[in-house]
Amino acid sequence: MKTELRLHGHINPWVEYFATAVGCRHAHHHFYAIEEQRVRFFSPGNELVLTPDQVIQRGTGGALCEYMFGDELPPGDLTRAGVINRLTIPGAAIDPGGHLTFTDYNQTTLDYNEVFNQGHAIHNYFFFIHGLEGDSVRARQEILLRLLGKTLKRLPEPGQCDDSRLASRVLSLLPPECTLYLVRLSHAHNRHFQQENRNLYYPQRDMAAIRIKALDELAENLGITPRQRERIRLDVIYRHRDNYRVADTYRKLLLSCANQEHISNVQREQMSRIKTMALRREVPEILLATLDRSYAGRICSSSPEPDYISTARLLLNQLQAGQQLDNGQLAGFLLCRCQAHGRHDHSFDRLIEEYRSAIKGSHPFNSLWHLLDDFTTTTTAINRILLLDNHLPGEFIIHQLLQKYWQFSKITTGLFEQLFLNDLHKNRYLGHFGRLKLTKLKQGISAVAAGSMRPKELHEELHYISGEEQRYRRALAAARDWLKVNHIDIFSNQDQDALYQALNHELHSAGMFDIRLNQHLFQKIIHDLQMEHLYLHQLLPDIIATENQALREDFFSNSGLDYFQIEEIETGYTKDHNFDPETLQRLQCLF
Repeated sequence: MKTELRLHGHINPWVEYFATAVGCRHAHHHFYAIEEQRVRFFSPGNELVLTPDQVIQRGTGGALCEYMFGDELPPGDLTRAGVINRLTIPGAAIDPGGHLTFTDYNQTTLDYNEVFNQGHAIHNYFFFIHGLEGDSVRARQEILLRLLGKTLKRLPEPGQCDDSRLASRVLSLLPPECTLYLVRLSHAHNRHFQQENRNLYYPQRDMAAIRIKALDELAENLGITPRQRERIRLDVIYRHRDNYRVADTYRKLLLSCANQEHISNVQREQMSRIKTMALRREVPEILLATLDRSYAGRICSSSPEPDYISTARLLLNQLQAGQQLDNGQLAGFLLCRCQAHGRHDHSFDRLIEEYRSAIKGSHPFNSLWHLLDDFTTTTTAINRILLLDNHLPGEFIIHQLLQKYWQFSKITTGLFEQLFLNDLHKNRYLGHFGRLKLTKLKQGISAVAAGSMRPKELHEELHYISGEEQRYRRALAAARDWLKVNHIDIFSNQDQDALYQALNHELHSAGMFDIRLNQHLFQKIIHDLQMEHLYLHQLLPDIIATENQALREDFFSNSGLDYFQIEEIETGYTKDHNFDPETLQRLQCLF
């Protein structure tokens, strides 16, 4: 007879325990004892003791928790698909040769700070098993790992805190005569801080909301260390549904690169696509940057070393030898950084970290580090202006860009344009309005530098283009919704007039527009709807069936549609018709 028993309590003011025993009834009729200030869970040969300060485990079992986003993973877990949980088995270890070994050691003692700092900040599981065969704990631990190891590292239940389902899943993998004892420890203070972060971040995905002083004061009052706060915050950000989908896609790509130990040209294209998509969907940059750092050491640099890395290394060696860099060399170093950034080559970042750790406090190096930071912030600001939908840059952003323009222009005339503007038109994800803003930004910065335009005027012109983009996006979405209900011929002038009247009525009624939709914008909407119809019904079936890359490229070059619009049409079509997604991926990455 299979039964399940549960026990819940507090071992101290901030740590709760949730115990579950499941299996043969006679094996766990009495599975715990409360002794003064401690709780003891036991079965023959096994024991888990909770005191107010620590947890003590002996026997056949281990510990399990979900990895938090950004935690440093062992190399084996980092490069294996589907691993989401941290599993520790007392007595199991990796030898210097990378092989798994077992010892007779079968006891673990951890204080609660170790439990929640080394494991998950909120929930951690400890378990032991009665009924496994084997004449020693060492033999039983080997059997346990063979039966459960691969599955436990991939189960979603630890992250969901579904104790009953987790116990049932684990028990189903064990021999019939076994009994499982599962104890979840939960940190009440960390959980409260986690929930407050969710309450503030999730409604609007506002990064500023979780950096407020009140949250830090709450953490101080709860005794949460700065490191633990950042772990919890980062994990909360990642787990928003609009963030983790993009981050997990990027993680899978990096995993594939790590397993082959290099980045192919197709994978570079995929990286560019995901990072641009992340920017357009306002996925916090810290998520992808964290993944980059995690996998950087697992992806080998190109062989032979690229020229931009060799050049950067020579210049850093020159600085290290006490020689100053002239402006031409400084410009060359920044252009090397630009090339590495464009190729997603993290060997440049590793090179910088190598010199940063070796040399601290040197003024020439500090100046160079500041320039690299300025490169990153300027690149991010410009990309947000050009690639983000419905983004209205504040006037202070324009002033910051102008300050960076003067700063980089003092090094070499035209350096700002070389680093940040000249190649942006090659980005196929830069849509119609993004290209208008790029042209205006180039012209405006030059005009402000020449004294023929004021920064405020440049801001106003960029603001106008962004406003037009917002109106276009809203009107296009409304037009698509209307066409789903009203089946008309989008190529008919009469039906276009009906759509125009309907759009003005619906947008005005919804409070989106206070004036009528201008004809220029409406004609762009009509053109784009016609091109979408043409691509979906006439060209795309042939492109998918024959993998006709040339036809796809020709359509993109001449249709005037944004590349994201084309990809959305393709994704919807392949899902509706159950096409192999790899076919679509090949088309999108080879373009």
